[in-house]
Parts: sequence; C-alpha cells; structure tokens
Amino acid sequence: MWCHASRNILNCNRITHLEPVIPEGAEDVDPEEEKKKMEAADPFEMRLKSISQDATIQGGLPAWVVRSHGDSTSFASANALHPNVEYGCVTVKSLLWPGAQTFFSQGRWVEVYVGDG
Repeated sequence: MWCHASRNILNCNRITHLEPVIPEGAEDVDPEEEKKKMEAADPFEMRLKSISQDATIQGGLPAWVVRSHGDSTSFASANALHPNVEYGCVTVKSLLWPGAQTFFSQGRWVEVYVGDG
C-alpha cells in the first residue's frame, strides 16, 4: 500500500524536460514534435505508483524492503478521537538508495537518509 507521491527524477537528472532548442533557419522543425521525442527517450513515471511496481535492482531483488517491528496488537484507547492505539512500527528501506529509510508509527512518519550519495 506504499506509494510514490512526488515526481521521479529523469535520466537527465532533472524532474522536468527542458524546452527543445531549435536552430535558426529550421522552419520545418516542430517544437512540439521535438519535445515529444525528448519525452519518449526519457519518459515520466506515474505520479502515484505503488513501490511494488518499481524496477528490480541488480540481482533481481525488489527495490524496497517493508518490515513490521514491535507489537502489532491494536489496543483500546480512552481517547474517543483515537479509539485504537498500535505500538508497532513499519519500516520501508530502499535497496536502490542504501541508507534511505522511512518509519511509520501511530499515524506519523519520518524519512531518514544516512549516506554519502
């Protein structure tokens, strides 16, 4: 159920394509066609995409490892706004970007990157 919500990084290391540069005197070149060629060579990925649809990394491993830690029991709470409380934690680790981890517990999440990349 984990999804990407932000734009992906293109192969050109940007999140958007540049406007095509048309040389002077080339009236027969359509800027829209040139932009379509650039986008076909380096396509965008869907904005909301499940992490299970990411390409596998070297060795055929999935790009993400999802684990549940701690107590997964749901406890009743005295607070009417939060009827159930869970004390477990879910971690999502990227194998593509080693050192990138996301932690989710009790409706809150935090992302951490420890590395030199």
